[in-house]
Amino acid sequence: MKKKILLIIAMMIVLIVIASTIFLFAGKPIAHEIITNPSLVASFDVKDARQRGYEIIERNNTYYLVICYGESTVYYSALEVTNVKVKGKVAIVDVKLPEKEGIAEAFSYPKAAVKFDKKPILVRVNFK
Repeated sequence: MKKKILLIIAMMIVLIVIASTIFLFAGKPIAHEIITNPSLVASFDVKDARQRGYEIIERNNTYYLVICYGESTVYYSALEVTNVKVKGKVAIVDVKLPEKEGIAEAFSYPKAAVKFDKKPILVRVNFK
């Protein structure tokens, strides 16, 4: 009896994992656009720009992934988004500090933003 119950539970878990994977990666990919307007990127309020991280912000039925590099002791005006991959409802974004911009010794909080037409369920940001 216990073996049958364990087998049923294991099968249910496998079905849930398969359904979740199909839900995340199937369907039309989310359209995206890297925001290059520095005024728009600066207009996003994030909880703590001094910390490295990201946040999804909704404005007018559009979703923006705002990425903060955290506090830098060299001045950078923004982050550079080097790659965006979208598979289904999963977004992977690569960012780095611009190589030729580090101007002077001054604290800066570089940010970047990516616009999505739908809200991604999973987001991964790779800082380089």
